[in-house]
Amino acid sequence: MFSLNGNGFYANLEKPTQDKEIMTLGYEGRTLDQFIEILLNNKIEQLIDVREIAFSRKNGFSKTALAEKLKANNIVYRHFPQLGTPKDIREEYYKSHNFSDLAEKFEVRFQTTGAKEVLFDAIGLASIRKSALMCFERSASKCHRSIIAKKMASEGFKVTNL
Repeated sequence: MFSLNGNGFYANLEKPTQDKEIMTLGYEGRTLDQFIEILLNNKIEQLIDVREIAFSRKNGFSKTALAEKLKANNIVYRHFPQLGTPKDIREEYYKSHNFSDLAEKFEVRFQTTGAKEVLFDAIGLASIRKSALMCFERSASKCHRSIIAKKMASEGFKVTNL
């Protein structure tokens, strides 16, 4: 059962808050095998891809290849492009390296698109399977997935950056 909480998000009332956890992981500097090993070692059952475009020049990290490798390891793959950072915001960040500016622009986009509703779906899925949010940047503090994770933390999720 879900109930609208004070933050405007739906909280899963069937699973105790202390059991909810979301992990985050970037694949920068990692091989696909290293990435999968981290997921398996942390007993991840579902990977939530929050890249706007699930394409990578890094071997194995494009949507189809990644989904197949995850499936072979009994990990569910879900792609939520609406939770990704748009190209114009990413390109500006790569030039300025100003994460505060990226966060501000991402938040505006988040509030003015259907991303908030899509986050409800991700929260629901993460409530029933041990999940990790995935993007490129190795450091969560330099990646928009930390913003998404913070929103999930406001819903009672413990956040762990791998």
